[in-house]
Amino acid sequence: ENVIPKLINNESVICVSQTGTGKTLTFALPISELVKRIEDEEGLGQRKSQPYAVIVAPTKELAMQIHAVFKSISHHVKLRVRTLISTTKSKASLKNQSYEILIATPTKLARAIKKEEVVMSQLKFLVFDEADNLFEMGFKKDIENILYPVKYDNTDIHFFSATMPLEVEDYLNKKFERKSLNKV
Repeated sequence: ENVIPKLINNESVICVSQTGTGKTLTFALPISELVKRIEDEEGLGQRKSQPYAVIVAPTKELAMQIHAVFKSISHHVKLRVRTLISTTKSKASLKNQSYEILIATPTKLARAIKKEEVVMSQLKFLVFDEADNLFEMGFKKDIENILYPVKYDNTDIHFFSATMPLEVEDYLNKKFERKSLNKV
């Protein structure tokens, strides 16, 4: 109720909500809608390995759960969804594919960006799910490497989490002071 309108209006958010409240759908639905709008205006994306949306999850299990949610939505709106996790068979295969949405773990994504297997040049939406865990599990360097090529003026950045320790929130507000993160 509070978050979806902000995402539709291209406002970056920090969303803190209990486990089981539907946070994944809260970002999956509006991002799918917004990506579909881009596709309707510009046509089917043909750029290889350049997603419009990237969702970063701390574990491959969570990434697979998010992928399942996006696949259930994307089936209806005809969006292509890919994952980049430790069980991905051919890392280079993403380089030769066109897709709109990528769900990845931080280390895999940071490496793929460095090797130019994933290019962030047309990125519009970047979501960090379980943001508190991403920082507590030691992914800060990977997150910095993921953020390095992101054009902040063209990209909405969202953080979703069940908890948000004060030190993580302070870091996010300092790092993204230009983005005007709305806490919901």
